[in-house]
Amino acid sequence: MTKSQHPDGMESHQEILHPGSRALFRYWESIRGEQAAPSRRDINLRSIGNYVPSLYIMESAADRRSMIYRLAGSAICDLFKRQLTGTPAFKDWPHFERETAQRLLEGVVASLQPCAIRFRLSTPQGHRIGTELIALPILAKTPGIVHVFGSIMTFSDIPGMGYDRISGVELSSARVIWTVPVPGDHVAASVRQPRLQPQLSVIDGGRRQR
Repeated sequence: MTKSQHPDGMESHQEILHPGSRALFRYWESIRGEQAAPSRRDINLRSIGNYVPSLYIMESAADRRSMIYRLAGSAICDLFKRQLTGTPAFKDWPHFERETAQRLLEGVVASLQPCAIRFRLSTPQGHRIGTELIALPILAKTPGIVHVFGSIMTFSDIPGMGYDRISGVELSSARVIWTVPVPGDHVAASVRQPRLQPQLSVIDGGRRQR
C-alpha cells in the first residue's frame, strides 16, 4: 500500500501513528492484562514519565452529551493556549469534528474499545499542526464508572511557533481500535456491546469547507 505523506507528518491509513501514542497504547495493554480495561490505580506515571505533559483524563458529563477534562497536561493546555482541566472537550470545534470525536469517545466509555483520532489544527498565523489523540478506557475509583485516559500529541514542535490561539480544526482520520475480549472477563461482559458497525475512517483531509 502506498503511504500518503502530509507536510505535517501524518499518514492517514494507520490506526496509531505517533510514536508516543503507540508507546502509551502498549503501556495500557500491559497494565490491563486480561481485563478489557485497567483500573486508574494501576497507572504508574513514573513508567510513562516522558508523556505526562501530554496526558489527559476525561469523563462523561452529567447529561451524557459531552466529555469533560478531569485532567489535562501542560503540553495539551499549551497546544490549545488555554487551561482545559474542568472544561468541556471539543466545545470550540466545528460541528462535524465535535460530533465525530464525541461519538467515538462515548464509544470508548460504552464498549471499552480504544480509538485514535487525527486532526489538523490551524492558527491565525497560518500554522497547520498535525495532531493525534488516543483514547483508552480505564476504570474509575467509583465502581461502575469508566473514564477515558489518553494523550494528545503533535507531529510538530510547538515551542517557538508564536501563536496565541487555535483558529480551526480539520479532522483527518478517526478509527476505533478493536480489542479482543478475554473469555471470563467480567468487566467486558458487563459493558461491551457486540461489534455491529465497521470502524469509522475519515481520510484525505476529512470534511472540507465549500
